[in-house]
Amino acid sequence: MLRRSLFALLLALSLPLAADAPPRELTPRGLENLIAFTRLYGVIRYFHPSDEAAAADWDAIAVNGAETVEGAADAQQLAARLGDVFLPLAPTVRIAPAAALEPAQLPRGVSIVAWEHHGQGQGGRAPYTSERVRRDAVRGSGPLPDPLQPLRLDLGGGVSASVPLAVFGTPLGTLPQADRKPPAHPARTYTGNDRATRIGAVVIAWNALQHFYPYFDVVDTDWPAELRTALQSAATDRDEAAFLRTLRQMIAALDDGHGSVQHPTAAPRATLPLLWRVFDEALVVVAADAGVSGVSVGDEVVAIDGKPALQAVRDTEQLVSASTPESRRTFALRQVMLGAAGTAVTLTLRNPDGSTRTATLARAVRTDPMREKRPDPVAELKPGLWYVDLTRLKDEDVDGTLVRVSGARGIVLDVRGYPRIQTKLLQHLTGAVTESARWNVPVLRRPDREGVEWDTPARWSLQPLQPRLTKNVVFLTDARAISYAESLMGIVEAYELGPIVGETTAGTNGNVNMIALPGGYTIGYTGLKVLKHDGSRHHGVGIAPTVPVSPTLAAIRAGRDEQLEKALQILEQPPM
Repeated sequence: MLRRSLFALLLALSLPLAADAPPRELTPRGLENLIAFTRLYGVIRYFHPSDEAAAADWDAIAVNGAETVEGAADAQQLAARLGDVFLPLAPTVRIAPAAALEPAQLPRGVSIVAWEHHGQGQGGRAPYTSERVRRDAVRGSGPLPDPLQPLRLDLGGGVSASVPLAVFGTPLGTLPQADRKPPAHPARTYTGNDRATRIGAVVIAWNALQHFYPYFDVVDTDWPAELRTALQSAATDRDEAAFLRTLRQMIAALDDGHGSVQHPTAAPRATLPLLWRVFDEALVVVAADAGVSGVSVGDEVVAIDGKPALQAVRDTEQLVSASTPESRRTFALRQVMLGAAGTAVTLTLRNPDGSTRTATLARAVRTDPMREKRPDPVAELKPGLWYVDLTRLKDEDVDGTLVRVSGARGIVLDVRGYPRIQTKLLQHLTGAVTESARWNVPVLRRPDREGVEWDTPARWSLQPLQPRLTKNVVFLTDARAISYAESLMGIVEAYELGPIVGETTAGTNGNVNMIALPGGYTIGYTGLKVLKHDGSRHHGVGIAPTVPVSPTLAAIRAGRDEQLEKALQILEQPPM
C-alpha cells in the first residue's frame, strides 16, 4: 500500500499542473453537451453497480469529463466523447445517436449486483447509507432492477444511452470487466476560480439533489431549468465568490429551509447587533443590543450602505432557500446583516416623526441569536403564571425549572426560535405517551426517484413524567421555529397539548444531508421526508397557530409583546 501511494504521488508530481481556466460563455451546443454529460454522470455514478464505477474518482470525472465533452461538435462526436469518459467505468453501457442505439449483451454470473440507497449515503452520514447489494442470479433480482432490462435515456443533444441498473457478478467481481482504461486526469487544484471546477461542481450538486432530494413532489421547482441556468452562470463566473452566489441561487430554487451553501471565503460570518422586521413596506428595528448607540427600537431602516433597505432584503431572498415565503423573509432579514467581523455598516434611519439620520454599526460574531425583548428565561409574570423560554433554557437548568414551576396555574412555553433543550420538559405536560412525527428515508434503486420506497426508522416515543405540571399551557411560535423546533411543535399540534399562539413555523423538518463539492463548497439539504402525524404534508406547511397573532408596529414602538400578552390572556381565562 505504501509503495502504491508513493508511486501515485510521484506520478502526480510528474504531470503538469492544469492552470485555472478563465471564464467563457457556453455555446448553445456546449450547453447541450454538458446537459447530456450531467444526466449520464448521475445515473452511472449512483446506479450503475460495476466495480470500476464504484472505485472511480467522481470529482475528477465531473471536472475533467465535462471539459472533455463540452466541445463536441455534433451528436456523433458527443457520443464518442461520452464513451471515452464513461465506458471504462461502465462497460455494459451503450451510448450512441438515438437511431443507432443497441443494448449490451450481458454475460451471466452467479449473482445480480445493484445499488440500494437509503438517501444519499456515500458520505457515510447517518441515517443515510448506500451499498451495492447482491442477489442470487438463479432466484432472480427480486426488488433489484433486472440486468437484462436496461434503462433507456434520451440525453439530449441527439444522443441516447442504454444503462443497465444491475449487472451480473462473481466472487471475483462484476461482469464484464472493462477492456479500456480511463484517460489520465491532469493534476489540478480544485478551486472556484477555475471554470472547469465550477462546471464540475454544478454537475455533482445537481445530480445529488435530482436523485435524492425527497420533496420534489411538493415544491414548484423546474430542476432541469435550474441546471441550464447554473451551468451557464458557472461558465462565466469571474471567481469563487461569484460562483458561491450561483450555487446559492441554485439551492434557493429547492424551497428547502435546510438548503445552504458554505465556502471558506464566506466564514466566519459576523452580524449586526439588531433584530428587524418588515411591516407593510417598512423595515423596522424591533430589538437592539444594550449599549448600541444611534439606533432605537421602532426606527425605520431606509437604506443599508446607501441601498434601499427593502431592495437589499429582496435581493438577499433570491439567495435564500426556504419552504415558505414567511421563513424566506425571516432568513433573508438575518442574512442581509452578515459579513466579516469588524466591518462597518451605515444605516439610514427614519424616526417616527419622519426625520432621518445615519448610524454606523460594526458587525461582530454572536453565539446567541438576537431576540425581541423577552422576560428572563424562567419568570413568574403573574401570581402562578410562569414563562419558560425553550430557546434560552439549557438542559442543566431543566430540573431546577421543574421545581420552580411545580404547582403553576399556567405556563407559557416560548418556541419562537430553536430550542436548546431535549424533550424532558414536554414529558411533564401530559399523562400519556406521545410520539414524534414519522421520518421517512427514501429507498432508491432507480434514478430520478422512480419507484421510491420509504424506510421509516424508529421515532421518538416519549413517556410521561411526574410530576404533571399543569394542563393549562400555551405555546408561542413563529417562522424562526424550524426542524427540531417543529418536531416538538408537531407533538404539541398532534396531541393538542395547548393553544399555539403566534405565527406559522418554517415548514422544514428532517435530517440534514451534505454534499461536498470540488473547490471547497459544501451544500446542505433535507435528506429525508417528514409527514405530520396524520400522514399529511409538513414541508412548506409547518405548524399553524391555533390563535394567530402577528406583531404590530405600534406595539413594537410601545415596547409590547402582543404574542406573549395573548398567551397570558388565554391562561387567565376560566376553563371551558
